[in-house]
Amino acid sequence: MKMYYNVSVPRALAFIKRLSTLTLQVLHPEALGLLSALRQLVHSFPKSDLLFDAETLGSGTFFPELADPEHCNAHATALYELHTLRRHYHPVVRKYGNHICHGAPSSGNGQLPLEMTKLSPEELYNAYDAGLMKFIPDLPKEAPKTKRVQVPYDEFVQDSITQDASNMLENSSLGNISMTTDFYSGNKKRTKKQQLKCSKKIR
Repeated sequence: MKMYYNVSVPRALAFIKRLSTLTLQVLHPEALGLLSALRQLVHSFPKSDLLFDAETLGSGTFFPELADPEHCNAHATALYELHTLRRHYHPVVRKYGNHICHGAPSSGNGQLPLEMTKLSPEELYNAYDAGLMKFIPDLPKEAPKTKRVQVPYDEFVQDSITQDASNMLENSSLGNISMTTDFYSGNKKRTKKQQLKCSKKIR
């Protein structure tokens, strides 16, 4: 990458696109190394801003399967993979993906911590290597489950509404039904004949 001035813009755009696609196929240590290399290429090739604008129309169609990246028309596509990386399972990959999605700024919205920008792709890979079977950073502790407080049914009903309903039932033919919290449980215990009588009276 130090001799980037000898690389044509179409080839550089194709390489950036292929690195972006590859980040979705590997684990988080490799993805971070690739994203670090991707960040360096974005800074080295100002023309790479074409890949951040989905509304930019290039000539031809992007052919990712071509062996020669010079003729795959990478300028006709965009780095859609970065939006997926913003929902990655690893928090640092999410942060790095959001950083590059904003154009890899050095300040402002989407910037990275200073210590992270100083790491090379190899150093970034080694820093988050999962070879020791340890997730870096540590997984957050599970939040304690809050117990739901069950509010009694009576607290939802105003006394005035309960009294009005009771008065209406007393004046109707269903005066034997009481407005209590046991109404539903008591209603289930009724026989089919009683339920039929009540339905006929309601009609």
